[in-house]
Amino acid sequence: MNDFDFLIGTWHVANRHLVKRLAGSDEWETNWHMYLTRAAA
Repeated sequence: MNDFDFLIGTWHVANRHLVKRLAGSDEWETNWHMYLTRAAA
């Protein structure tokens, strides 16, 4: 199979948002998460 499966493996995800939205801010806050999914068959 040549398809990519997002449900296999370990994923490191960064969620970013502006510290002060709609105020002209350019300061970002980053929250890191790690997701463990099922193993390959």
